[in-house]
Amino acid sequence: MNFGANEYPEGEELQGQVRARHRSGLTGRITFQIATVVGIIALMALLYNIVNQAFGLVAVENAVDPDFLVVRYQEAQGLDNDGAGGDVQLADLPKEVLGSILADHISVAVGRRMELEQRFFDGFLVFEQVERYLQV
Repeated sequence: MNFGANEYPEGEELQGQVRARHRSGLTGRITFQIATVVGIIALMALLYNIVNQAFGLVAVENAVDPDFLVVRYQEAQGLDNDGAGGDVQLADLPKEVLGSILADHISVAVGRRMELEQRFFDGFLVFEQVERYLQV
């Protein structure tokens, strides 16, 4: 092959090629800068969600008032609500009573899921027969 001096552009044609390369370089640079900014914004949003879920507040709204459950238990036991037992909290009730209250107020499917995650009692299951539990 013969590489002569006439193979490369000169003068105005060279300047045109340089300008075209500069334009395409500018377009590529702007495109990559925009992509970088979008990526940084996405990462900041992800970081915000992680921090918010880790340290965010959780609002708990009781479907059934815990005091109502205590009063209902005391009425079922024939206890006086206005007497010395009036300051009883739900957490003060025996574990067996709490288990029966829970069983009365949630569905069996939710109860099974909760009990499979962590058993309520060592000796028996509240939401499932032992034979079926052993099959699973």
